[in-house]
Amino acid sequence: MSGARSQAPAWREAAGNTAAANLVAALLAAAALAAPAGAATVEGTLSFPGGFLPAMNVYARELDGTHLHTVATRESQAAFKLDLPPGRYTFFAEPSQAGAPQIYGAYTQAAACRLHDAQGPCDDHALVIVTVGAAGPVAGENHEAPSAPLIADWPVPDDLAAEFDQLLGHRTEPSVQELGAPRFSEYPAHADVATQPVLDYTALHSPERQQHLREALPVAPAFAGDVAVAQLACGAACVDVILIDWKTGKVQAPEALAQVPRNLPCRGDETLLFRRDSRLLSLSRQRDADVVTQYFLWKPDGVSLVQTAEYRRPVERFCSLPAL
Repeated sequence: MSGARSQAPAWREAAGNTAAANLVAALLAAAALAAPAGAATVEGTLSFPGGFLPAMNVYARELDGTHLHTVATRESQAAFKLDLPPGRYTFFAEPSQAGAPQIYGAYTQAAACRLHDAQGPCDDHALVIVTVGAAGPVAGENHEAPSAPLIADWPVPDDLAAEFDQLLGHRTEPSVQELGAPRFSEYPAHADVATQPVLDYTALHSPERQQHLREALPVAPAFAGDVAVAQLACGAACVDVILIDWKTGKVQAPEALAQVPRNLPCRGDETLLFRRDSRLLSLSRQRDADVVTQYFLWKPDGVSLVQTAEYRRPVERFCSLPAL
């Protein structure tokens, strides 16, 4: 779905043939009346380019989880209601009526700006985050936007349209950015040693941690040719990643690999990825509603790990891609 605005208004001529669409919308709206326990009603407003309102699907994306709440509206319906559990949300919509332009609208800073200054530039398309409490919306978190969702920014920029496509499963092929991510084959490594050296544990200041490493010490290198990787528990769902250079015996506890949470919502075995024939290591973890993947390179000359790239993707996007 493109973020570009349609210039052809001819689709309105098909507006009279919407009985089926309105029936579906009514059934969906009725189904939405069964609110989840502890939910609060959030009321919002819709607009559309040209003033005519087609039937739409309205979405509330939960930022502190993976849920996407939705409600269908009828033709010419300018208001919508969603029953949402307490949390943080962003709001967007797409026409569901046959013949309507395939574009997205959203509640953004631009929409909030136009509410107060219709003639202003209003060119900030950042999504407004609405906090919903037990009694309803509390406040917008981006600047001083009103808390009642106003989906009036049409069409959204292409990057937002691509994000919404991913959330709704309209597109699952890798993006240009994802295709440009570092690959293990691009950073080959060769194994030179096979016998375990005398280890230097001084990087682990705690005698208890040193003992834990002795107990969990790998039997052979598994990363960058001559580097062994150990994972020491630091809590119920967290590990410290320790690197052991098999050439020098040096033990490292990189700060970037400390307290790694095991919190991926899917593909949990991809939290930490490395290979013996590559100097590349990747680390993925969930941050808010996104999955952040960091890429590191092992520098054998300096016996160190250096971050080389970082990619952030919505949880839904990460989970929709094929496993590595």
